[in-house]
Amino acid sequence: MESVIGILPYFIMLFSYSILSLTSYFSKSRVFFYLAILIIILFVGFKDIMSPDFERYADTYENIENYGFYVFEPFFGIMSFFLKNLGLDYYALFFIFAFLTILFILLGIREFTKHHAMAMLLYLLVPGFFLNMFVEMRQTLAVAMVFYAVGLILNKKRLGYLFTFLSIITHYSAIGFWLIFIIFKNFLSKEHSSWFYVISLVASFVLVVIFRLDLVIFNFLFIIFNGLGSFLPFLLKYLIYLDFLLSGEVSQVQAQLIKNIFYILNTLYLLYIYKFTIKDNNIRLMTDLKINNYLINFFTVGVIILNISFHIAEVSRLAYYFLIFQIVLIPNIILRIPNLYIRYLSFIIILSIYISMFIKGLFYFSDEAQSYIFLHYKNILFKQ
Repeated sequence: MESVIGILPYFIMLFSYSILSLTSYFSKSRVFFYLAILIIILFVGFKDIMSPDFERYADTYENIENYGFYVFEPFFGIMSFFLKNLGLDYYALFFIFAFLTILFILLGIREFTKHHAMAMLLYLLVPGFFLNMFVEMRQTLAVAMVFYAVGLILNKKRLGYLFTFLSIITHYSAIGFWLIFIIFKNFLSKEHSSWFYVISLVASFVLVVIFRLDLVIFNFLFIIFNGLGSFLPFLLKYLIYLDFLLSGEVSQVQAQLIKNIFYILNTLYLLYIYKFTIKDNNIRLMTDLKINNYLINFFTVGVIILNISFHIAEVSRLAYYFLIFQIVLIPNIILRIPNLYIRYLSFIIILSIYISMFIKGLFYFSDEAQSYIFLHYKNILFKQ
């Protein structure tokens, strides 16, 4: 009974979003869709403290004068100083981070697809995105900024470079995405053979899970980060994660094996549909082929990073900068399948799996809090 009560607020939110989105679609009125977005913002923006991370955020905010601008990253410090000088409490900081995250996700969606409602629904259902806003608000905002910035850059809008900078000062892990994007930009823009994707995905999984190739990779990164630490001090905090892994300890997300296998199969299925159904039938996509190549390659890189970081959950966070593109890739491909039966069946199966992932995410058990943190949703608008 307690579990049912715990998940009820989330399903009311999802139900409200779905009904309003469908109303918007059938009535051809965008008002209902933006009302659905407003409900999401109210739900996550006015959340109360539910996790140890947010307890630390609140404590840091209250004592920001003792830390300076660079307690986490500059954006957090600047916003904390600004809001506190206005006489606002830490709930204002929580709301602004949540509002900006949803805003940039929505703006990013508009750069990549016309299927806004489905893309946002997928964002809500993937635990590492929406539910992570209740745990790690800095990186979820940085991921949203990266998502929007890439959309701007690929559509040749210079504003994207501003958001590149903003994403970095919001969470330094964004540097990892931008380095890969800059170095491999030409490679990421091209379509590759089916065998390349199959071998890359399967090999990265097998070599890490069975043969622990990740120890070689992370040992190399440890040497690099240790050497650059004196010049780039923020790298030193990532040495803690690498040292933890190299010491032989294992830190995994719950049901990590199932998660990795699902993402591998999902990527291969989307590739099959894209290569042998849509393109072979010359179906016009909602975005040009080059941008869809980017989306497919981003998603593939994200799954490969997820495989490589199988034994250490903290490093897997880098994957979300790439996995975020699935929310626009899936509608762009699935909703363009020419055979209606296959289209709707694919839609139902994928949506069912993502709903299952969302439910599983709600039952995440925090070792630090010693509780199922998401099952204790609280909103300050209803706080007595």
